[in-house]
Amino acid sequence: FVIRSQWFKLGAYVQGIDKASIFQLIHYAIISFTPILIVPLSSMILRKCIVHELSWQEAGYWQGIMKLSDGYLILMELVISVYFLPKISGTNVLSALKAEIFNIYRLIVPIALLGLTCVFLFKQTIVSTVYSEQFFPMLTLFKYQLIGDFTRILAWVLTSVLAAKAMVKILVFSEVTMNIVNIVLTFVLVRHFGLIGSSISFAINNIVFLLLMIFFSLKCIRNGSFKLISSELELATG
Repeated sequence: FVIRSQWFKLGAYVQGIDKASIFQLIHYAIISFTPILIVPLSSMILRKCIVHELSWQEAGYWQGIMKLSDGYLILMELVISVYFLPKISGTNVLSALKAEIFNIYRLIVPIALLGLTCVFLFKQTIVSTVYSEQFFPMLTLFKYQLIGDFTRILAWVLTSVLAAKAMVKILVFSEVTMNIVNIVLTFVLVRHFGLIGSSISFAINNIVFLLLMIFFSLKCIRNGSFKLISSELELATG
């Protein structure tokens, strides 16, 4: 009786699978796993580059400030992922999407500026508390590092838009390309300016990344890749 029951049959579960949803999940998985694979490899190459050009001690300072950046940027990424991403995932109206982007920028820009300003003003206390006074040479890296952090936060908003609309090729291309550019740029600038060249490279790379996200976002809106409609009236009549 149990074997003959409808709920016991495999077909009862398979027939309800939405192929479109599966492909969408695959797209999100690719977008999520690309930085997980690329960033550690990039960091390892950058560390070896700094060790080769300078020393293990200088590489420690670089890694120290990168860890600090990762620490407070996680909070901003969490805000964007939890608050912003779910809202835009189901947004199909252009005006609504623009409004959501404006709202998230209005929320995070003041928070980011205030937070990063506090980090800069109290950098010596932060370094001595988290690490020790032996890491004070990394204090010179903060200015360019924080510029890079701020532009990265701004870029994350547009990255979330592209991710919500499953723009896999664009995001994978951007992630791989910008990590390669960062490696090359760091190698050149560290050789010419010393350790601070790594922070200058970080800032330049994130500024370029922000510009790239702006370019791709506008392009996707104009060529219809986001599959947006111009107004809610069009949605109702369609």
